[in-house]
Amino acid sequence: MGKAMRAVIVIDFEAQSFSDAAEFEVALKQRAQELCETIVDPSNTIRDDLCILNHQAGVLLAERRGFSGDINDIVFRGTRGPNHARGRVHIPKLTDEEVSKDFERHLINCRERLRREGRPTFEIQVEIDQEYAALSAGSIDPKVFRQYNKQLTE
Repeated sequence: MGKAMRAVIVIDFEAQSFSDAAEFEVALKQRAQELCETIVDPSNTIRDDLCILNHQAGVLLAERRGFSGDINDIVFRGTRGPNHARGRVHIPKLTDEEVSKDFERHLINCRERLRREGRPTFEIQVEIDQEYAALSAGSIDPKVFRQYNKQLTE
């Protein structure tokens, strides 16, 4: 058995929407799989000179504050449970207080239902964004929404 090491590729990017980031994540995971399959012998046994034991690829939902520094300065925290921020699905706020409270509660319920269904975070964010856009654009009348919300709580 050889020495355990880690290889890292860091990509700083900007996306116009969470759905764009979700598309990028799908492509990234596919390319990572292709890279792992082509960089080593297809049998990929521990007796080989190079053996990939594990690989992961994904888009982090944490907002990037600046460009990544030197790759040698990246710190890995090890295995730790998920952060308490519950997957970092952003729930937008509305300016109309009366509508905002009802609609925010609806978006939170929607987020939790989708999590229970096992949906990926990006899919949840896309659905939350679509619900928010519908109310903001006026395609859902706030009065109708309040009545709908009342029915859910009764």
